[in-house]
Amino acid sequence: MLNRMLLASLLAVPLLALAAPSYRAQVLGPHASVDVPWFINNSGMIAGTVGGKPSAYVNGQLQVLGSLGAANGAGQVLGLAEDGTVVGIAHDAARVQKAFKWKAGVMTNLDPGSALVSAAYGVNDLGQAVGHRNGTPARYANGIIGTVRLPSNFIGSAIAINNAGQIAGHAQINNGYNRAWFQQNGVTTVISDNQGFTHDISEAGTVTGHINTGPGVEGSQTAFKYRDGVLELLPGLGTRSYGWAVNAHDSIVGYYLPLLEPQWPAAFLYADGQSYRLDSLLDPALGLSVRHAYDINDSNQIVAVGRTTRYGDDVLMLLSPVPEPGAWLMLSGGLALLAWRARRRRWPGQTPAGRLQT
Repeated sequence: MLNRMLLASLLAVPLLALAAPSYRAQVLGPHASVDVPWFINNSGMIAGTVGGKPSAYVNGQLQVLGSLGAANGAGQVLGLAEDGTVVGIAHDAARVQKAFKWKAGVMTNLDPGSALVSAAYGVNDLGQAVGHRNGTPARYANGIIGTVRLPSNFIGSAIAINNAGQIAGHAQINNGYNRAWFQQNGVTTVISDNQGFTHDISEAGTVTGHINTGPGVEGSQTAFKYRDGVLELLPGLGTRSYGWAVNAHDSIVGYYLPLLEPQWPAAFLYADGQSYRLDSLLDPALGLSVRHAYDINDSNQIVAVGRTTRYGDDVLMLLSPVPEPGAWLMLSGGLALLAWRARRRRWPGQTPAGRLQT
């Protein structure tokens, strides 16, 4: 009887996983804007921009990361690695925009001794950053500035890089519209002939961003998923949607303009082939409006910007899945207990068939 009760309670957990995911929300603070991205890694470190300065939550405390010499400390966070390395842009003492890297309390100019404008948009766990330098796609690694080699008719930026060295970006081709591209082993593939932009790449090589799916430059724009040469448009997200981040499970977050209220951006989660408005995955009693989701880690935690009231100020939010990832450890432990009890009942004091007595 006890076994049946235990099994029933354990099976209830995976059944919940068949329904829409559920999230709880933690408001981190008022220092947010829907126009400035935030990032979260698998250790839960969160980095972004506060008051026009590169900032991060370090050991639970918000701190300014530093500056490259500008009196006002101006800068912006644009990428975060699993080891806590942060990259972005900051002004130097001459107020020239430069690519920077921050790690363990040290902020480094990735393009020193030059009057050229540069930026770092993404970084992998090997310390390799990508971005642009004076309009040319650039790679920063071990103190060396290299070029991400693209076809000669491409002008643009490298946006994201994974540990395998796969790179995603966007570029003008033949001085035309921007197009999203993916590069592997030096071979560059245009993701779509339509105008498009990339925002992130996963360790598995999945790229997300948005492409133009309607007439004209300002037509319908749709969030996409691209992997192994296959382009997939994310469903159910109105006429304008933008993919911002993808994790190891191919879950994608971003924002879209709902058909009935296009003046109110809404954050979305795409998981297991389904698109969800993030508002709908929270307890309605919270009254939160999640406007932009900017990043998702491999535990499916999401960092987003929203409002506590419809007309209130923007706030930074951390959204965590319910049940927490630890609940699955409880499930596996419970199943192991069931198996142990079954063995005891079936083989009391004897060696099971096919096993050697030791």
